[in-house]
Amino acid sequence: MTIEKIIEKATINFPKPLCLKATEELLKYIAESISANINYHAGYFNNLNNKEGIVTSDMGTINITGTITRLSNPIAFDSFEIFPYRNDTTKADKMQFTMVPAWDLTDYQEQNLELWEDVRTVVDKYFSQ
Repeated sequence: MTIEKIIEKATINFPKPLCLKATEELLKYIAESISANINYHAGYFNNLNNKEGIVTSDMGTINITGTITRLSNPIAFDSFEIFPYRNDTTKADKMQFTMVPAWDLTDYQEQNLELWEDVRTVVDKYFSQ
């Protein structure tokens, strides 16, 4: 299987970019929908600009990394990263599960591949509401 096919399976593109708060709401929706624990770190780069004594704050690139563990099957877990949108890095536009270099799709545990697909289904449902 080609690396492109693995990337396609491991990556969930959002139909529209989400701000940090909306992305965290999506993670909560995923946890509720597939009955999972999600542990993540969310952060962003912040610019404090001082122009003639007036300091303004501009939020910069967001960064979210974490893990998802299915409650009904704790060995069904995986790490993920949520990537910033290229045209506005204060928003996110895709989620990607961890890929192992040189692995074929058949090297991944079946429960992890099912987790990827279940999360994809929930994300699609979230955006169709």
